[in-house]
Amino acid sequence: MNISNPENRFDDFFKEKSYVSLKNSLYNYRLRKGAVSRHLQMQPPGAVLETGSGISPVTRAPEWTIYTDLSFQALAVLKQINAGGLYVVADCCHLPFKSDSFPFVISSEVLEHIADDQLALQEMARVTRAAGQLIVTFPHRKIYFAADDRFVDHFRRYETEEMTRYLHQSGFQVVKLSKLLGPLEKLAMLTAVTFYELFRKKRGSGSRELPAWLAAVFEKSFQLTNTFIMGPVWLEALLLPLSLASVVMIVGRRNKTSPAGQSEC
Repeated sequence: MNISNPENRFDDFFKEKSYVSLKNSLYNYRLRKGAVSRHLQMQPPGAVLETGSGISPVTRAPEWTIYTDLSFQALAVLKQINAGGLYVVADCCHLPFKSDSFPFVISSEVLEHIADDQLALQEMARVTRAAGQLIVTFPHRKIYFAADDRFVDHFRRYETEEMTRYLHQSGFQVVKLSKLLGPLEKLAMLTAVTFYELFRKKRGSGSRELPAWLAAVFEKSFQLTNTFIMGPVWLEALLLPLSLASVVMIVGRRNKTSPAGQSEC
């Protein structure tokens, strides 16, 4: 996660192994990761910059990847999990890299966390090589904005036309658009946030921690449940129209003569 406020509300969670395991088991994260990875596998090999990776990057080839995030704690945890890669604490709006450095830049579920998202896109364009690609996944449809968005500090959701326009203004030509998730994902996340808030209130009233064996059972059940629902959620997104998608992926190719990529920041 890459947000303008340096105080990351999730830093405390990153220290818990169970949180990392549960978050990386989520069906929506795994479907996003699969979509981005499949696209990259069809491209020539090259260095990847993944912005705002947090503990849950979407790239599967860490030896080719530089991970950035505002949270030092998140990158420290990610470095323990990954077998390779480079890790840089950085703000998406002020990337510490030379212009035209990367053939691939990834921004997965990041822009909605940034106050000045268009400045972040301009920075991503600056560090993307001419004819290089920016892969963006984002929460879709403003009418879907609800408690789950507020819970994870979203500033906004996007319409497809809006994101396409922002990419064009930043010097990218859209070459691919994919539906990743649909209304079932939105309903599931709203339900999860509601139950989490109820659980947190109960714990605050003096309830005890779960026994280790019960926590282990819950973690395994959570993983199996998310694996089971991946299929129906993927099929829903495939069959339903774009207007109902809750998460969308857009791939933009940077124009060879792009003003965004010519100036240093």
